[in-house]
Amino acid sequence: MCWGYGCAEHARVRIPAADWAAVVALLSPPAPDPAAERLRLREAIARLDAAIGRLTPVGRDLAGSQPWGGMPGQQDCIDESLTTEALLRALERAGLLQWHRVAGRVRRAPRLVDVHWTAVVEERPTGRAYAVDPWFGDQGEPPVVQPLADWRRGRPPAELPPRRRSRALAARLLWSEDEDEPF
Repeated sequence: MCWGYGCAEHARVRIPAADWAAVVALLSPPAPDPAAERLRLREAIARLDAAIGRLTPVGRDLAGSQPWGGMPGQQDCIDESLTTEALLRALERAGLLQWHRVAGRVRRAPRLVDVHWTAVVEERPTGRAYAVDPWFGDQGEPPVVQPLADWRRGRPPAELPPRRRSRALAARLLWSEDEDEPF
């Protein structure tokens, strides 16, 4: 997983056994259909992201790519998409995805300065692709999962994660430059 804008910083993270067991329980038994599995994937990625946030500086990551990006642990869409793809691949390797396969990452570039990346899963029965994009929320909030075609057009997701603006403001105003602060 990585952070620091453009994966400037990276680490191998071992998900604690209790967190992994919670994710396995969430995805087992398999969902009854692809839509139900996508809902479960949102929660699984949120739980894994929360675990990563307790182990690395990304616990401070706030929604979007913010102008205060120099704050340790901030992730841009490149960092988010690479980390999410790695988490999805771990779920796939563990046999926890029954209705989807990991299809890598994609980018959209509607304007030169508006490039955005996301991880993608593909529905096995239909081949339909879905963006899995945690960039819209703070660390540990469920990612947006929407049809890739809608994501490519920049269509706003039906459900955005709750914004914790009070937390974001507090983080910006109260952030200590003490790099030794525990995560």
